[in-house]
Amino acid sequence: MSFDQIKILVAEDNHISQQLMRLLLTRFMNVEPVMVTNGLEAYHQVQSGNFDVVFMDNQMPECSGPESVELIRNDTSIEVQPFIIGLSASCPEEKEDFQKTGLDEYLEKPVSPKKLQQVLREFSGQEQLLKQAC
Repeated sequence: MSFDQIKILVAEDNHISQQLMRLLLTRFMNVEPVMVTNGLEAYHQVQSGNFDVVFMDNQMPECSGPESVELIRNDTSIEVQPFIIGLSASCPEEKEDFQKTGLDEYLEKPVSPKKLQQVLREFSGQEQLLKQAC
C-alpha cells in the first residue's frame, strides 16, 4: 500500500496544528486528509467513513481524544477499526490517558515529517502482513 492510497482523518481543534498536519500529509505523504475539529465529529466520521488511519488530538471540545478513541474501539458497528495515532504536547499524563483507550501509536507535537513517515510506514507494514495472512 502506498501512502497516497491511505484514507486519513485528522481530529484537531487548533487551526495552526490543523494546517501543519495537512501540510505534512499532503507534501510529504501525498495524502489529502479529512479534517474535523473535535472528538465527536471524529467518531461520527469513523462510523460513516472507511478510514485507515486517524490522527487524534488529546484535548478537544465536545469530546476529548481519549473519549473518542474509546467510542470508536467500543463501537461494534465499525467493522474495520482504524489505526489510531494520538497527538499531544509532551505531557506524561496525556500520553497515559491515551494509552488506556486502545491507541495504536502516540506522537508528541510538533510532529516531524520523519516521525510521520515512520508511523505511516509502520501502519503500511501491518496492513501488508494482514493481507498476507488472509
